[in-house]
Amino acid sequence: MKSRRSHLVILAVSLCAGLGDFLAGVFLLVGPAWTLSLLATPVPADAVFVRYLGVFVGMVGLAYFYGIASWKWSGAIFPIRVVWEVTALFRLAVALFLAAAMAAGQLPLRWAFVAGIDAEWALLQLLLISMGFFPPDFR
Repeated sequence: MKSRRSHLVILAVSLCAGLGDFLAGVFLLVGPAWTLSLLATPVPADAVFVRYLGVFVGMVGLAYFYGIASWKWSGAIFPIRVVWEVTALFRLAVALFLAAAMAAGQLPLRWAFVAGIDAEWALLQLLLISMGFFPPDFR
């Protein structure tokens, strides 16, 4: 029963985190001005770099779906654990960078929402890994 519950939690966290990043990436790609206005940040004259970041953020989101698909196709849970470990590192780095940029006055405080979301997902993923939600043999 614990295994089934653990798998459902892993699936739910992966779907929510992945969908959030994927949609944020799409919004940055197709509507950079609108997306950055939500964060009280002006759009650079050439928004191509913002769109590039949107592609990157969206692909981080899709990494979760790749991990889920690999898990379901192979029956081994290892791929989604790797996605969690790598994205937790990315998310912690982003949260720390944003906190430093806000502290230096380089970004509006609305970016605390992004930093908080990234830190929350990273810490949740690392907590669930440490609590044994992934079996030792990764099956």
